[in-house]
Amino acid sequence: MLDNKKTEVHLQEWHILMKENLVQRKETLRLASEMEGRHFLRVMKVMVTLWADAAHGKYSRKGSMDRHRDRMEEARVVLTKKLESRGELAGLITKEMLVEESIRMVMDRLEKNRVYHSRLQCLHAMSNAVVEAKEQERESIKHYKLKILGKVFYPWTEWTYLNSIGLDKARWKAPRKLVVSYNQVAVDNFSDHRVKKLFFRLWAPVTRRLGDAKRMRRRFQSNFLRRHLMAWQVVGRYQRGLTRWSIAEWQAYR
Repeated sequence: MLDNKKTEVHLQEWHILMKENLVQRKETLRLASEMEGRHFLRVMKVMVTLWADAAHGKYSRKGSMDRHRDRMEEARVVLTKKLESRGELAGLITKEMLVEESIRMVMDRLEKNRVYHSRLQCLHAMSNAVVEAKEQERESIKHYKLKILGKVFYPWTEWTYLNSIGLDKARWKAPRKLVVSYNQVAVDNFSDHRVKKLFFRLWAPVTRRLGDAKRMRRRFQSNFLRRHLMAWQVVGRYQRGLTRWSIAEWQAYR
């Protein structure tokens, strides 16, 4: 009987906890459903847009027929003007003549587009060639200066080293060999500070998220333990009352 009572108390406490978390669980399910609905709407919008373009767009069957109809009408107008300019009747236009004229117009447009794109490619090629020529000119001038100045600078440094008066030989061991005095500790501190600063900018967000996760876990564990301790206290009080009642009943029975 005591085990049944304990089970009943535990189930009651579990039911209370489930009722407390019921609102949060419903809110979570609602948000998840809304997110799924928005994603479904985005996918359907993309699919419907592609379908509409394929069914009613420029390259659909209807669009192709409309363009063919427009070409035939344009060919009819051109042929009518040609016949009228020659003094012939416009009623002599046949379907074969319209097809030939529309093909000729399409070929003319293709030829114009080819010429336009060929010129555009030539312009791009010329602009790229000009940019490359300028870059090569700068590189050649830089290389020429380095070679010429190198040929002049090295003999000049050797001559000045041998003919200089009052030159500090302790600092100038040889031509172009200046020994600079510096504080190694300060250099190490600067390098250490700079490296730590570069890594800290990347490390700080990671540790911040890790700290937030740890604090959230501790808060969840604290709330979990608090609820279970309170429930344990309630069960303990109930068990003590049940024990006192059992003792009182047993004493009264004696």
